[in-house]
Amino acid sequence: MMNRLVQIGALALFITSAFFGCSMLGRQTDFAEAVTSSGVGPFRTLLPEELGGADALAGMRGVGRAVEIPGALFFDRAASDEFDPDLYRALPHELGCASYRGKELVLSPELPWEGARLFDPFVLVRGDGGLDLYYAGEGGIGLARSERFLGAFSRVGEGPILEGARRSPSVIRDEELGEILYFEEAGRIHAARRGSPTAGLIVEEAPLLPLIAPFSDEPQDDEIAHTAPFAIVGEMPSGRRTVRLYFTSIRASGERHLMMAASEDGVRFERSPFPIVNLANARAGAPSVRHEEEGIVHLVYIEDAQRGLVQRAVSPPETRLFGHPDHGDACDP
Repeated sequence: MMNRLVQIGALALFITSAFFGCSMLGRQTDFAEAVTSSGVGPFRTLLPEELGGADALAGMRGVGRAVEIPGALFFDRAASDEFDPDLYRALPHELGCASYRGKELVLSPELPWEGARLFDPFVLVRGDGGLDLYYAGEGGIGLARSERFLGAFSRVGEGPILEGARRSPSVIRDEELGEILYFEEAGRIHAARRGSPTAGLIVEEAPLLPLIAPFSDEPQDDEIAHTAPFAIVGEMPSGRRTVRLYFTSIRASGERHLMMAASEDGVRFERSPFPIVNLANARAGAPSVRHEEEGIVHLVYIEDAQRGLVQRAVSPPETRLFGHPDHGDACDP
C-alpha cells in the first residue's frame, strides 16, 4: 500500500510539473496526448512514400536496435529468425528518400567477454570526423573506433569499458557535463560518468528514472521496466541546453511505449507523462534520434520487438520529407 502511495505521489508530481512548469521538457502544446520539447516531439510516423515505397525497409526486419548518424545507419540483427552475431552499417537510399539499403559488416564477436553475439550499437561522431562505436556483448559494453567515416573499426582494449549484464549503451560528450554513458541493466536505466579522459567510468548508485504508477488501478497497466536509453543534448529556443533521454516503458500487459525525459545535469530527470509517438499497437522499442540544423528531428525505432521491424518518424509533425504526396515528387523503391 505504501509503495502504491509513493508511486501515485510521484505521478502527481510529474503531471504537475508537466502542466505548470515543464522547466526542462518545454511548454504544453495543443496536441492531444503529447508535449512539445523544443523540437524533439511529438513525432509523426513517416508515410511509405517518404520511405521509398512500402517495401523500402523490408530488408531491415529482424533488427534489435538501429542508430542513425548523418549518412549511415548502424544496426544489429538480434531479432532475426536466423542467428546473426554481427553489427552492420547501411547507407542512405540512393534517391534521397528517408530510408536505407544494404548490409555492410562492421564488427563481429572475437573476444571472450563478448560471447557469441554483438548487439545494441550506438555510434558517436567525433570532432575529427572519426566514429566511436559502442556496443553490448555477453559480458558488458565495449568500444571500437574508426578513423574515417566509412573506415574499419578497431577495438579499444581487450576488455569491456563497463562489465556486467549491461546493455543499450548511449553516450553524450559535453563541455559542461563531461562524458556520460547511459545503459540498461535489469530493466532499469543507469548512468556512468567519466571524470577525465583517462579516468574510468563511475556508475551512479540508483536508477535514473522511477517506475510511475499508471492512470488506472488495473494491474496490467503497471510500469515494470525501462529499457533502451538513447541520450542527446538538445537546445531550447531560449538557448538553454538539456539532456534528452529517450527510452522504452514496458507495462505488465506487455505494452511498450516510447517515452522521453529531460535533465540539466544529465542525472536528475524530469519525465514526460505522455508517449512521444501515438501508436495503435503499443509494441515499439529501442528509440534513437538524430538532429538536423533546421530543427528537424528524426526518430528511428523498432515497431515490433518480435519481428524487429524498423520504423521512422519525424518532428515537428508538420515536416514533409522528400516523397511526401504534398510535394508532388516521387520516391520510388
